[in-house]
Amino acid sequence: MSNKTKIEDITAELTRRGWKVAVAETTGVLSLSCVSLPWSSSWFLEGRLAYSHEAKTRLGCRPEVMIAHGTVSTEGVREMARAIRETTGADIGLAESSIVGPGGGTPDKPVGTYFVSLVSADVVLSLNGRVIGTREQVQQKVAEAAWGLLRIYLNQDGG
Repeated sequence: MSNKTKIEDITAELTRRGWKVAVAETTGVLSLSCVSLPWSSSWFLEGRLAYSHEAKTRLGCRPEVMIAHGTVSTEGVREMARAIRETTGADIGLAESSIVGPGGGTPDKPVGTYFVSLVSADVVLSLNGRVIGTREQVQQKVAEAAWGLLRIYLNQDGG
């Protein structure tokens, strides 16, 4: 089964359940992957590109969380997912933050480090990892990780 088919299965399930998804992210690739799909208006509510700390505050992120943990962290993306869900009224908030390079990495968080989180009314899921590749390859893999997290959520929820 191709990745495209898997994503189409996810979107069909979201449509069947009548659930809306909103995205907060630092790359824009995840939202683009959503709106590139046929019938995305049946499940995709909104995508916000929030790169700076100021933009994340306007998104609804609590500054104390972002300052204490940073944007590229489990806590940071959980806060982004919570904020986008609450401010849009979506059923699912999905967020990603990453260091796509070529600069910006640190010994603790090298280029290619990413964090993804999903927040619903009763579930919070997060994952993180590192991708080695070009800026575009890292961005694509982060979007794929977010789709994977959405699949995990739909599978565990049962529906």
